[in-house]
Amino acid sequence: KIRCSGVLLVAETLSESTGRTPGGEAGRAVNCEKWRELASEYIEGTLEPTMTAVMAEHLRGCESCRTDEAILKSLCRELNVLPEVDPPMFFRDN
Repeated sequence: KIRCSGVLLVAETLSESTGRTPGGEAGRAVNCEKWRELASEYIEGTLEPTMTAVMAEHLRGCESCRTDEAILKSLCRELNVLPEVDPPMFFRDN
C-alpha cells in the first residue's frame, strides 16, 4: 500500500515560492519550512504528541500550511485507494 510519506516532495513543492513567514509563538514553534518537512509524519499521525500539538498550533495561524495540509490529506486518500501492484523485476534487483 502506498503510504502518505511518499508525498513529501509534493509538500515541499506546494509552496516553495510563497515567501511564507514563520508561525507560532511559544516554545517549540515551527515555521512553514519545518512544517512542510514534517507534514507527512503529521498527517500519518506518527509524530510525538508534543510535536503534533506544535504542528497543530502552527496550522491555526497559517492559512498557507492549512491549504497544504488539505491538499496532502486529499492526495493521501486518493493514493491509498489505488490497488497494490508488484514492482517490476528490475526494481527488485537494485
